[in-house]
Amino acid sequence: MSETKLGRNIEDLLKENAIDFNENEEVLELDVNRVFVNPNQPRKYFNEDTIKELAESIKDHGLLQPIIVKETNNGYMLVAGERRLRAVKVLGKATISSIVREYNERFLTELAILENIQREDLTPIEEAIAYKNILREFKITHDKLAERIGKSRSYITNIIGLLKLPDKILEAVSKGEITMGHARVLSKIEDRKIVEELFNKIISDHLSVRVLEDLAQSYNDKIEYLEQSYIDKVRKDLGKKINKQIEFDIKKNKLIFSFKTKKDLERILEYFNKIN
Repeated sequence: MSETKLGRNIEDLLKENAIDFNENEEVLELDVNRVFVNPNQPRKYFNEDTIKELAESIKDHGLLQPIIVKETNNGYMLVAGERRLRAVKVLGKATISSIVREYNERFLTELAILENIQREDLTPIEEAIAYKNILREFKITHDKLAERIGKSRSYITNIIGLLKLPDKILEAVSKGEITMGHARVLSKIEDRKIVEELFNKIISDHLSVRVLEDLAQSYNDKIEYLEQSYIDKVRKDLGKKINKQIEFDIKKNKLIFSFKTKKDLERILEYFNKIN
């Protein structure tokens, strides 16, 4: 997908592909269980109250506009109308009025991304997923994406960094149980156990972001960092024994062995097998 595509907005995309409802099209009643959401759809959370309100409206007045789907080998992929689909399921209906159209995969991917990135009610996690999808599908850099959407590069990098957090924390952010600030602090912590522990404290003790930052720093201060002289000695000794260059990540206390061939790797493994 070319970079220029990102310059289009959702209105341009919809006009090009005639996604508006056409009264002359055939409307089918499809099994709701055979309709599935586009996997490239970043939006994961919907306001249950508004879905229930829509369900009541559909109950009283019927479904005024069919959903639009694309037929696939596994059923029907939703192109437009996820809130309507959810509302119909709330009512317990077995079928939903649908229009089946042919769309190529590139259009569906682009639609899902552009539709969601322009939503005002997108949660931080859904926004992060949308940006990640853009980077993958449009094959552009963080810098280029930031320039295109009027954000800073650090904003893009930080928000995408949230996605490495455990699912339950991502869900808590999306539901507003913790803030984006809380999540950003947690995303900077490498130790998953510490992340889980601090998250539980945020929920139980209602920690502010500032207090969380202090706690995260106190955990960080407990890590025993190795002296450079000691690191140099270990690097030299191990390098002689396995005939390889050894690297250290001092801030994370990581020891890294580099190898280029299978023989190099076997030499490293042979050495550690002997000392075991």
